Amino acid sequence: MISPKPVFSLSNVVRNIKRDSYYWVKEQNLCSTHFSWQNGYGAFNVSNSMLTQVRNYMKNQEEHQRKMNFEEEMLFFEKQIFSPNHINP
Repeated sequence: MISPKPVFSLSNVVRNIKRDSYYWVKEQNLCSTHFSWQNGYGAFNVSNSMLTQVRNYMKNQEEHQRKMNFEEEMLFFEKQIFSPNHINP
């Protein structure tokens, strides 16, 4: 999770993260094949009240990915965040 200052656009922040991590992966020889990021990105805002829950979800990400594919995981995550019992009026 990141908390960029409002003066930075999200697209620029993501571009920089992808660029820097791409070079880091190459320098560390972490991939035996060609490494590249997919086009596009997804982003979610997380309220302070949900930080612990989201961090716990992220800690168990490998387990979640064994049970469902990316699309299923994103739909599940979206329902968890945007479900009526998580929205404060």
